[in-house]
Amino acid sequence: GIKDFTSVPSTMIDDHQLLFSSYDQLYILDVLQNRIQKLEQNHVIKGLNFVQIERLKNGKIIASCLENRLLEIKLSKNTYTCTPYSQLNGEFKLSYYFKSDQEGNLYISIGQASIIVLEPTNNEGHRYSYELPIKGGINSLMEDKTGKGIYLTNTLGLFHIRHDTKEVTPIVDKENILAQTIYAAIADTAGNFWLSSNKGILKYNPKAKSVKVYSRMDGVQADEFNSNAYLQTADGHIFIGGINGLNYY
Repeated sequence: GIKDFTSVPSTMIDDHQLLFSSYDQLYILDVLQNRIQKLEQNHVIKGLNFVQIERLKNGKIIASCLENRLLEIKLSKNTYTCTPYSQLNGEFKLSYYFKSDQEGNLYISIGQASIIVLEPTNNEGHRYSYELPIKGGINSLMEDKTGKGIYLTNTLGLFHIRHDTKEVTPIVDKENILAQTIYAAIADTAGNFWLSSNKGILKYNPKAKSVKVYSRMDGVQADEFNSNAYLQTADGHIFIGGINGLNYY
């Protein structure tokens, strides 16, 4: 009985249930029962517009909102409750996007000015750790396969951050093609980076520091892609979504 609505943020809460939002309302899609359940609000925070929803490694469900809030979503049968997450609310102007790494650290963009990092605590929460001088927000996070750091993408390009020194290095190619909005970064088995942008899909070779651009002429769905629309499967296939559909490799 639920139809004709727009949904953007979502996250899997187990192997067959998807939690998703439509503006200020939350729903659960059960793919086994082929059923959508509308959840009732059980909190005093009203009129939230969810932008991103993620289930963290500690099992908690975290959401960001247009109201510059970072919230924890607690589910109970057919209801949900939203409460402020971490001590940062009210202290920083949070932006809409955040990412987490394999160690459970949270990377949150503070407007377009910088990125703060929250480290996991013993009580399965997070606390402030340090701030990265990276402008341009955060669109995606990719682990460095050497284990020495991570890669971040945003409106200014691709960056590498070392775990030990916290050193930030912009990744630059020979023709400066990477200096643009990059929505997603995924590494293939050969070590190449597949990057989605507003000018097609970019295949970056870190060793040669070269970039090959794939556009509509190469079968790409469109030159413009979207945030949080990327996936790498267990067998290595890469899926990237844009304004006219999906491409996979």
